[in-house]
Amino acid sequence: MSRSIRKLNSEFPIHVAGRCNSRANFQAGMNDVWEIFSEYLFLINLLYDIQIFSFVLMSNHFHLICLDPKLNLSKAMGLFMHRTSCEIGKLSKQSNRLWGRRYYSSIISNPLHYLHAYKYNYRNPVAAGICDRVEDYPWSTLQILLGQKPGIIPVQCDETLLASLEQTLAWLNESYSESDAKAINLGFAKREFKLPLESTTKRKHRLSSWESLPNFYASNCEKAAAASVTASVNT
Repeated sequence: MSRSIRKLNSEFPIHVAGRCNSRANFQAGMNDVWEIFSEYLFLINLLYDIQIFSFVLMSNHFHLICLDPKLNLSKAMGLFMHRTSCEIGKLSKQSNRLWGRRYYSSIISNPLHYLHAYKYNYRNPVAAGICDRVEDYPWSTLQILLGQKPGIIPVQCDETLLASLEQTLAWLNESYSESDAKAINLGFAKREFKLPLESTTKRKHRLSSWESLPNFYASNCEKAAAASVTASVNT
């Protein structure tokens, strides 16, 4: 069977995810895996100009939101997936295939969708019951942005977070309903992120409205979110 051709886009952010083979955990300590991933995120930024907005490492998968201004994502992720597999295999003395399949990717062309993807990614550890607050999770770029730990991952200036640090953290720590989280997950499955229709009314999903966000976002953060989406394009 031939592989499907991925959509390329230099203008909008892309959500990228990869999961371990058979959903098994990484066969190495999370600190070591984090260091390996950090090094190769640094490298794909340097070699391919992959601009990183957020990254979250879980026990058997990762979530990345990035921009690909030079249409290098396929080459960059090919190197990233291959080298992280080799390094983790060497560290764990395992020769089994690390990744279950090629990485997933979904273009995020809507600033509102970007905010939901951003929140969904950073909430992954909280939703999994690993920690109580997004800022407490040690293996994400959020702690680097907050100055809670050093890191070599070259994260872009986060206009979403800086729009209002206290309110943004409060919003990130508000849980999604099970149905809303499922809708976002389904959105990631599309080549271009798109929320499904409401299951009962078949109308546009409620998360497709700015009214689904806290008042401070709905009133004055649409511009900030759009700036976060396009900041790297304009530099």
